Amino acid sequence: AVAPSGTASAAAREVSAPTVSRASVAPQRFRPAVGGRGGARLTATLSSAERLKVVLERRTAGRKRGSRCVAGAARGGASGCVRWTAVSTTTHRAGAGRTVVPVTGVVGGRALPAGTYRAVLTPTASGTTGPARRVALTLLTVR
Repeated sequence: AVAPSGTASAAAREVSAPTVSRASVAPQRFRPAVGGRGGARLTATLSSAERLKVVLERRTAGRKRGSRCVAGAARGGASGCVRWTAVSTTTHRAGAGRTVVPVTGVVGGRALPAGTYRAVLTPTASGTTGPARRVALTLLTVR
């Protein structure tokens, strides 16, 4: 059966990958949630999803080796580059619409060091993984 022009069939809707839009973190600069204070809220709008994977990555310095960026500081004539290293991965159950995920800045009971981080949001629905969205955030020192 062919769907009339301008309408999508039910099968086509199921196959389409879920998407993340309007991703933001507030506040963008925050202290780790130690002692009940601090932390931030990651907000995103999902088209349709069953799960939302959030990977927190730390910005680190690297050096070029061929076309790759490897760990270590640039020395001599080597040029520097930026590496993103995963520090935590969490998966949240989420439906279509607005989703709020807490970001504490604490992993394994320890506050993450101050620096530049990014959250990579990847939605999954019915076994189909959608495109990832990235949101920048900055962790400040613990008082």
